[in-house]
Amino acid sequence: MVSFSRRNYMVPVPAADSLADLNEKILRQCVSYGNHKMASRDRNVSALYEEEKEHLLALPETVFSNLQASSGRVDKYAMVIVNKNRYSVQSGYAGYRVKVLLHADRVDIFTGTKKIAKHERSYGNNKWILDPDHYLDLRLFRDLVGGSYIKERRNVIFLGLSGRGKTHMAEGLGSEACKNKYRNRFATCYGLVNELIEARQERGLQRLLQRYARYDLLILDELGYIPFSKEGSELLFQVLAERHERGSVMITTNLGFADWTQVFGDPVMTATLLDRITHKAHIINCDWDSYRLKQSIMEKGKRGRKDT
Repeated sequence: MVSFSRRNYMVPVPAADSLADLNEKILRQCVSYGNHKMASRDRNVSALYEEEKEHLLALPETVFSNLQASSGRVDKYAMVIVNKNRYSVQSGYAGYRVKVLLHADRVDIFTGTKKIAKHERSYGNNKWILDPDHYLDLRLFRDLVGGSYIKERRNVIFLGLSGRGKTHMAEGLGSEACKNKYRNRFATCYGLVNELIEARQERGLQRLLQRYARYDLLILDELGYIPFSKEGSELLFQVLAERHERGSVMITTNLGFADWTQVFGDPVMTATLLDRITHKAHIINCDWDSYRLKQSIMEKGKRGRKDT
């Protein structure tokens, strides 16, 4: 039956706009074949089928699944090899183990229970199926390494939960800024706030504000991890306001923008700051899995193999 269908319905390869359209075309051909009368038979195919139908086994209660499951590892190009073809995922998942579900018309890629990519399935050989959006953060990061954002006085904000590599990326970009002869300062938000409060108490606040305003790049790490006092949030606001369109600010935070009121308290002040900070900013969502968690799982696996 498979051979018959292939010869009669799939040669030459039929043209169809979608899988549903192809199924509809083949169904119409199958139904029309019911009027065909085979040699040495006095009745057509439809009549013979009705006679034989009562002898056929009933359909199984469980619906047949046409899914294929596979697994693999994301390579350095953020690609997963499936049935001799390559499918892209977000660049942040390079090196991850993934599970792949192949449908008749699409490919779904998962890490754990999280779907990280969806592609139209290719039945070719050695094809590269790319989603340009998967490489936006990678291309942007390479542009940031050049330091053009500092020259343009644009800000950079890394958003994401703990363990996503935000601090590591900020430190790396700070190092590259030094190589490009830009003056920069790295500080945790909590450390900066304490420094500002001490300077106010010692009547040196204005000098400190002027010093922070002169840096080409100010990197503020861990915004939102520790809440500030009203005085601290107002002083931090002052530092950031002084730098608006005068120098670049890079911020790492575990909070979405809607939650920044937890840091600054006053909704009006927060809205004003966000309007300035996010204006022409590069915003990078670090929504991949935790690197520290991944490393801990790998080390646990190595210890387990040694024990056995």
